[in-house]
Amino acid sequence: MNNIKEIVFIGRSEFLYSVIERVLTGNLYKVKAIITYKASKEYLKNENDYKELALKFSIPFFYTNNINKPEILELVKGSSIAVSFNWINIIDDNFINQFRYGVLNVHMSDLITYRGNAVLNWAIINKEKYLYYSIYLMEGNKLDCGKVLFQRRISIKNERYIEDIYNELRFLIPKDMLKVLDSIDKNGIKIKKIIKENEKGSFRCYPRLPEYSLINWDSKVEDIYNLIRASMYPYEAYTYQKVENYYKKLYIKKARIVCKKTKDIAFSGHILKNDPITGESWVKCKDGILAIQLCRYEGENEYFEPGKRWKSIRKYLGIIDIADFLRYT
Repeated sequence: MNNIKEIVFIGRSEFLYSVIERVLTGNLYKVKAIITYKASKEYLKNENDYKELALKFSIPFFYTNNINKPEILELVKGSSIAVSFNWINIIDDNFINQFRYGVLNVHMSDLITYRGNAVLNWAIINKEKYLYYSIYLMEGNKLDCGKVLFQRRISIKNERYIEDIYNELRFLIPKDMLKVLDSIDKNGIKIKKIIKENEKGSFRCYPRLPEYSLINWDSKVEDIYNLIRASMYPYEAYTYQKVENYYKKLYIKKARIVCKKTKDIAFSGHILKNDPITGESWVKCKDGILAIQLCRYEGENEYFEPGKRWKSIRKYLGIIDIADFLRYT
C-alpha cells in the first residue's frame, strides 16, 4: 500500500535539506515543491543550496516567507503530506488543509515543555540532563502542539556542548523523519499521543539574541560554563579583554569548571593562571574558577589555547569601567 503520493517540503537548515536529498536521490516519493526562505547564519545549508537541489531534480522551487500565495496553494493542493522544519512563521489551517495528512513538523521538545525558540540553548542553560525531540502533525495557527507520531530522548548532560548535540541530531533527525514517512506510507497515520495547546505544565521559550551570550564574570561558575556550552558559532559566548589601550572581543569555545568554590580572593574576571602545558587559562568567577581551553579574538578565524599565548596574570576579562570601554572601542 502506498499512502504517500506527493510530498511538499517547507523550511530551512541542513536538517530538512538532508531529508529532501535522501528522498530525491533514493527516488522514495514524488516531491511536488520545495519552499524555503533566508537561512540563519548558523545553518550549514542555505537558500542557494535548496535552489540548486530543486533545479537538479526539476522540482518547483519557491523562495518566499508567504506560503499562502495563490500559486503555491494551487500547486500543493491535494498533495499527500508536507514536511516542515525551522519555518519562520506559525503555519495556519489554510495551508495545512491543502494536504491529505497535514503537515509534519520537527521540534526540539516533548511539545509540552520548551515550546518556541532556541529550546536546546535554553535547556542547556537551565541544566537539563536530557531533552526530547518530536515529529508530529501540526495544528494550524498554534505553537508546537498536535498529533505526535514519534519522539526520541537525547542526552544533554553537562559534558556535552551544543555543537556536539547538533552533530548527533544531523544524523538522527533525517533518519527518524524518513522512518516516520515510511510508516505513514505503509500503515497510514499512527498517533502516539495528542498534545494540546493548553497542556498542563507547558511553557514557551523566546529567542536568544547574540548579546545574550555576553559573559558576566560575576556569575556562578556553573552558569558561565553552561552559557559557553549552550552557545555556538557564530553566536559563541564572549567577553572582552583590554589589550594595551583598546578592548578586543574574545569568543570562548570550550572551557571546564576547575572548582565551584574557592577561597582565593580576586576580582571576578581576573586571570589567575596561564598554563603553557595544558593550554588553559584560569579565570575567577563569583564563586569558583573556570578554565578557558579554546578561544579566539574577533577578526581571527583560528581558535587558540590561551595558556600558551597569555603570559601575565595582571590581566582580566570583562568590562570594569564602561566609560573606559566606550573610549577605546
